[in-house]
Amino acid sequence: VKYSYPIQRALKITNGLVSMKIPENLNARSQDLEDSYHDAGQFYFGDVKKVMAIGRIWTSNSGFIEVNELDVQDIDTEIDWKLAELKIKLRS
Repeated sequence: VKYSYPIQRALKITNGLVSMKIPENLNARSQDLEDSYHDAGQFYFGDVKKVMAIGRIWTSNSGFIEVNELDVQDIDTEIDWKLAELKIKLRS
């Protein structure tokens, strides 16, 4: 699933102060930055022997299926649960 906002403009907090993780993007327009994606973790298809041999799930030949942001929700917190409920309502 695509990140909803460019991660190249991510911020970090150090000793109570905020700064950019990639300072050269301070003045970049968000719409001009490259899209980034994260694993939605639904399922994987692959050759188990190859995956076990290299010790990681992604190989140099990995593909993907892009998933709509409304169809994905990681649930780790109560707010995540509420977002999942809102997404279900939006899809109805």
